[in-house]
Amino acid sequence: METTAILSALNAEQKTQLENKTDASVIVANMEGHVVACNPGAGKLFSYTRNEMIGTHVRVFHPQQNFAKILPDLFRTAMTTGKYDNVITLIDKHGKEFLAHIVVTSIKNEKNDIVGLMGVTTHAYAKKEPSIIQKWLTALRAPFFAAVIIPVFLGTAIAFYQTNVFLFWPFALTTIAMIFIHAGANLANDYYDHKSGNDELNQNPTPFSGGSRVIQDGIIPAKHIRYAFLFCLAVGALMGVYLNTLHEGNIILYIGLLGVGIGVFYSAPPFAASYRKLGELFVAVGFGPLIVVGAHYVQTGMLNSLPLLASIPMGILIMLVLFLNQFPDYEADKKALKRNWVNTLGKKTSVKILGIFLLFTFLFTAWGIISQTFPPLTAMVFLTIPHAIITYDIVKKNYDKILELIPGNAEMITLNFLYGVLFTLGFVLQGALS
Repeated sequence: METTAILSALNAEQKTQLENKTDASVIVANMEGHVVACNPGAGKLFSYTRNEMIGTHVRVFHPQQNFAKILPDLFRTAMTTGKYDNVITLIDKHGKEFLAHIVVTSIKNEKNDIVGLMGVTTHAYAKKEPSIIQKWLTALRAPFFAAVIIPVFLGTAIAFYQTNVFLFWPFALTTIAMIFIHAGANLANDYYDHKSGNDELNQNPTPFSGGSRVIQDGIIPAKHIRYAFLFCLAVGALMGVYLNTLHEGNIILYIGLLGVGIGVFYSAPPFAASYRKLGELFVAVGFGPLIVVGAHYVQTGMLNSLPLLASIPMGILIMLVLFLNQFPDYEADKKALKRNWVNTLGKKTSVKILGIFLLFTFLFTAWGIISQTFPPLTAMVFLTIPHAIITYDIVKKNYDKILELIPGNAEMITLNFLYGVLFTLGFVLQGALS
């Protein structure tokens, strides 16, 4: 039944490749990574019969060194961007490694949900060397900048809803400052997790956990990461100092100092909050109330309860992204004495905690709308409930697995992103209509 649904969701190009391509291996896999269909070229490339391939996990085509980064990165990139295109090392049935050019595309059904992946693979003779820009984008974990951009948008949207005024340049500068501070925090996290040995101990990193791996893979030296995080934090702080001059008092200065402190001391000693069961709280506060209230204050020069209350769901959801990323890091974190919630409570209990927080997020939002604290149009966020259900279902079934949990990580990030976008849009539209 699942195979039929996946194959029926193939687009015209994917169907043509599966049915007619003779000069390459074409493999179709479900979201758990098990092969559901392949062409004769797959057997020629990997030396398996069709019957041997159907039902097996795609990890059999990868040497063990791919398990830590390349295979998870393949899944994540194909699911988030729609396409993974790279030259990597693969392995055939007889254990012979070879370079291969692989293009993996996502398979989407009529509801635009990803139901599977298709890989088209040929022999290759040289690996692609990443550019300097690509190396640093990896180190910065640029795709995750949405975690700070959306709260800035939300705080600005609430200000517009309340005042019907939008100040573009302060908004733009706030956004850029937060990107620099987030970049600095990401780099600092990599640097101090390297210094503690945590990332080196992690033999099962995924695209959502285990750090960027640029230090561990020898891509960028640790000392360069340290210089970069100091530079990013300094640039973000200077922008914050300017924003502080836009209004009387030092509210932005205090918020900025607290935000930078949270970003650095999440991993850095002597505080090292992520090692002392406080990392989740740091993330919830830093990516929720601090940014939302700060962005609102930049626009209005006022403090009131609405941005603070509206920041609570955002803080919880981004905290749950981190919380869920702790599952695959469980063993490495315990060895490095990194005491977070998951390795303190255990994975089974943590699944229940995930469900409680997801339920609370939507109940709190419903209370906000019913009490007229949040405008009616913010009810659009309830369109994201299916993503919450899917996330919980995947985690409940796969909490003790690595690769199988990756779709759950992706769903949690999608939930956080869509909730934030729809919540922000609700305030903007309500402000425009009032």
